[in-house]
Amino acid sequence: MPTVIATPKFLKQADAIWTTQEREANGAESMQALKKLSVEKVAAAIEADAGRVLPGLREALAVVKAGQAGRVHTLEQVVARRRSRVDRG
Repeated sequence: MPTVIATPKFLKQADAIWTTQEREANGAESMQALKKLSVEKVAAAIEADAGRVLPGLREALAVVKAGQAGRVHTLEQVVARRRSRVDRG
């Protein structure tokens, strides 16, 4: 299942709204904002939306907050990776 930013609809809409520089700046700002979030408040909100306790959620949020999770990709990197997967078919 693709992430939201890898869906064709998002990619089309993103190109119509943001320049490459704006998308990259928003990504950097988002990562900085994550470091300021309260893990407990975010987890409580997510679980309230889900209607149940989600095991491992707080630990996963703490990893993200610490900057230890995955990589940040630009939209162009996502598109290029997606195209290479389609080409391999």
